Amino acid sequence: MSPAARIARQRASTRRRITVAARVSLATGGGANERLVSDVCEQIGLHPHAFRSLFPTDDVLLDAVNDLLVEECAQRLRGGVSAFTPKGDGVILDAWEQSFEAWLLDGYTESNFSESPYIARTLPALH
Repeated sequence: MSPAARIARQRASTRRRITVAARVSLATGGGANERLVSDVCEQIGLHPHAFRSLFPTDDVLLDAVNDLLVEECAQRLRGGVSAFTPKGDGVILDAWEQSFEAWLLDGYTESNFSESPYIARTLPALH
């Protein structure tokens, strides 16, 4: 493996560790802030400057956490689809309904639901 490939692999691994740790911390409702950065860095043994080289802004971190959640959701849906029973179909329909309701409750409209993360990312990931 080339040095560049090894570095890219290490960066991807560190990004994944940060994202998982941030996902857990964000679940407590504290939001993305410098305290979160400090806590995550302490948990995984990383300097805050290294953290910010991988996630320059809180939005970049939140996008990575969202992508992780979409990935996890798609995996669960694939598990339901792989059985391809009425129950599996129900899993997809339930997820669609819950996503649609959350979309509306967040203030979006039915007309732009096709832009939602569920439609744009999760459903395509099932293929």
